[in-house]
Amino acid sequence: MNIKYLLHSLMRRKFVTLLLVLQLALTIGLLCNSVILTLDVNRQLQFETGIQADAYVVVSVSAIGKRWKEKPDIDADLQQKDFEAIKNIDDVFSVAVYNQTPLSHADSKATIEMQIPGAKNPALQSIAMVTTDLQGLDNFDLAIIEGRGFTVADKKLANTDSDNTVIVTQALADFLMPNASIIGQLTNRGRVIGVSENIMYNPKAHGSAKYFAHFVYQDALVFSGRKYYILKVNPQAIPRIKKTLAARLKDTPDRVITNIYTLKDEHTDFFANEVGTSKLFVALCGLMLLVALVSSFAHAHFHVTKQIHLIGIRRALGARKSDILRYVLAENLLISLSAFIPGLLCALAMNIQLNQFLNLSKPHWIEFVSIYGIILLTGLVASWLPAYRTAQIPPIAATKTS
Repeated sequence: MNIKYLLHSLMRRKFVTLLLVLQLALTIGLLCNSVILTLDVNRQLQFETGIQADAYVVVSVSAIGKRWKEKPDIDADLQQKDFEAIKNIDDVFSVAVYNQTPLSHADSKATIEMQIPGAKNPALQSIAMVTTDLQGLDNFDLAIIEGRGFTVADKKLANTDSDNTVIVTQALADFLMPNASIIGQLTNRGRVIGVSENIMYNPKAHGSAKYFAHFVYQDALVFSGRKYYILKVNPQAIPRIKKTLAARLKDTPDRVITNIYTLKDEHTDFFANEVGTSKLFVALCGLMLLVALVSSFAHAHFHVTKQIHLIGIRRALGARKSDILRYVLAENLLISLSAFIPGLLCALAMNIQLNQFLNLSKPHWIEFVSIYGIILLTGLVASWLPAYRTAQIPPIAATKTS
């Protein structure tokens, strides 16, 4: 097969050919970044969270009115009554109170800085600060790897951090003191008494920063405002438990139940925008592939229709049907091959632009080659029918076309 003849044939209609190459390049770029976005979202949702998210139900509680400010013990009394009602529900194994939930954006953050005399103590900002009761870590099945857990004596003091005690996650401990034990060390948030297993409080962070968090023991009297009862339950009984909670935890003049949901739902909802964007991109990719298919078909059909006379002459001179079929398919394949470099440039340019709005991974050669293979296959499928029909034209009928 004469490649020069194929190139010459394409250059005779170079404007249409360039438009088709540009369309294929844009399709490659969009497809590549859509695959990257979808894979990124799936990876985020499948990251190890540190807990069994589908085994926890969250009750969001908000204090209202002014009585709890005048009489803080109201909050403690209400929480005690709520816990008694919760613990009497079948398939509820434990419950604890927290100032925020894991697996989503951390609402309460603080700066952590080691207080080691004579050493460089860089400040680590926006670290999840989790205030909880004595059952907080056990409720999440977080084992103490080093040091000890909280006791009643560790209650957070109202006016100072230096005399408080804190428990940090293993990821945070390894970052703050990678070559030594952090137990007993003083931070600006208090003295470290324990290191717990990791739990995710910052899903969109990179690497081990997803698990940076520190815990402070704080009794119910200081929880006035918004707080969360998090229940460890039997996942199979969640629908019934949620209905029972709604029936037993009634609103009072001092606090309201704002929502009841699962940690798994919250984790999924946290990435709702990314999931929605990836679905939109997938839909756009489907449309772009359809347009590419139709365009390749129309291009091949129009071109071979205009060349029936020349093809007929080739048939009369001895060209076989398979030769004509290969000629038309090779011409379309050459167009698709011409879109390789423009497609790569489009994929990189789109990735740079989309990274201004979305946190996308960089294109990988496997993803690009896979997408490019789909484009090649699409072009061959689109041009096969015009090629097949052209190959079926009898030599005598073709030579009569003027």
